[in-house]
Amino acid sequence: MLVDKNCIQCNTLFQTPAKGFRSLQRFCSRACWYRARKQFPKKRAATRSGNYRKIFAPAHPNSDKQGYVLEHRYVMAVLLDRPLSSSELVHHLDHDHLNNEPSNLILTTRSEHPRIHETGLEHRWQKGRIPPRLPERSCEYCSNPYAPYRPSQRWCSKKCANSYWHKQYKLIAR
Repeated sequence: MLVDKNCIQCNTLFQTPAKGFRSLQRFCSRACWYRARKQFPKKRAATRSGNYRKIFAPAHPNSDKQGYVLEHRYVMAVLLDRPLSSSELVHHLDHDHLNNEPSNLILTTRSEHPRIHETGLEHRWQKGRIPPRLPERSCEYCSNPYAPYRPSQRWCSKKCANSYWHKQYKLIAR
């Protein structure tokens, strides 16, 4: 006895036996089964890379040689509907690397990401906005005005910091 079913990939009608293991068939052909397998990540046990969870998605452009993608990068790529470039980072707002909820993830660049941590502005972060810099102050060496990245920053550049310390050590050595 045969039963009519709809293919879950192409939605065409096909017949399958009513009993036995063939009754569990969900696709009309191997081609549909293969397309569905390539389109969606396979439900494999999630692996860990350091503190991050990986999922199996061999068709994803950001997958590694074994076919795994970091889950937080996969979630962000699905939200944006495009693959992420290597210069883009995904920041976890609560610093829990296993919490990959879309509300906990923000997209940053490599240059923006340290500023989030240095200024301690994670709690004031708004999606899509760079954290504001601290108020302007003057450099302790050259007296030029600059906008610091962190509260402890005393000089406008590394050159000024090095010059300041070289001057201090010369005074101490005499």
